[in-house]
Amino acid sequence: MRKRRALTGLATAAVIGTAAALASAAPAQANAAQCEQYIAQRGYSVGAKVKEACRVADQADRPALCRDLLFRAGVTYNEAAVACALGIL
Repeated sequence: MRKRRALTGLATAAVIGTAAALASAAPAQANAAQCEQYIAQRGYSVGAKVKEACRVADQADRPALCRDLLFRAGVTYNEAAVACALGIL
């Protein structure tokens, strides 16, 4: 159980670190389109649910809602977190 918690903590830290690195390296025009592009590059279909989630991140600045919507659409939590971070820049 402790190993599982430690691995979960490490994975979360890695996602946050990756999102922070992408956020600092990404150009200022990062938006919903880049969120969608990131999802597509990971092999997911970019349909209405993904577009809506990325739009929420871009227009409403609500990354938590974006992550939840992408997760419900079948995107892994870690990939959703990175995509939504790109969507709010």
